[in-house]
Amino acid sequence: MRRGLAAACLAALLVSSALAQDERRVASPDGKLEFRIFVTLQESGLSRLAYAVAYAGQPIQATSLLGLTIHNQEPL
Repeated sequence: MRRGLAAACLAALLVSSALAQDERRVASPDGKLEFRIFVTLQESGLSRLAYAVAYAGQPIQATSLLGLTIHNQEPL
């Protein structure tokens, strides 16, 4: 029982640290406008690509999920 709990805690820690590393930020030259793109975990357990925009530290676009449609692409 303890081993399973320890393994679950380790897995949660690894997932959260991996998701935190997937964030990228781009700021305007004056630093007031910031665009962030990152991976977020949904309630269903699926990871999704998302973005958010802030101006002067205040959110102007809340977290929004991105979707990609790729035509004529062979599965990898």
